[in-house]
Amino acid sequence: MRKDVLNPKGFKLFSDVSVATNQTSDIVYIPFLDNVGITVHWSGSSIDGELKIEVSNQQESPQEAMSWTELDFGQAIMINGNSGDHLINCNNVPFNALRLRYVATSGSGTLTAILQSKMV
Repeated sequence: MRKDVLNPKGFKLFSDVSVATNQTSDIVYIPFLDNVGITVHWSGSSIDGELKIEVSNQQESPQEAMSWTELDFGQAIMINGNSGDHLINCNNVPFNALRLRYVATSGSGTLTAILQSKMV
C-alpha cells in the first residue's frame, strides 16, 4: 500500500533565515497526515533562541485570523551554539495546520528547517 506524504522532498519551513530576529514559517496544512518530522540546522556565531511548534484545527483562512496553540514537549526546544542540528518527531498529529516559530535571544547566523509528513 502506498503512503501519502506531504512532498517527497519535504517542505522548507525556514530556508536560511536570520537567527537575529524572530521568525514564523508559512502554514503547512496536514489534515490527513499523521506523523510529522522536522529537521533543523543552524550555523553562525553565539546563536541562542527557541523553537516553538504551533498547531491549529481551524480551516484554511488568513494566517493572522487563525488561533494557534503551542505544542508542549515537556521542555523548550533550544537552539544554541555556533552550529548544530536538531530533530523533532511528532507522532499521531491530530491537527489541521502547523507552523514553526523561532524566538531569537542573541547571536547571528542562519536557520533552516525542513518538514516531512506521512500517513500511517
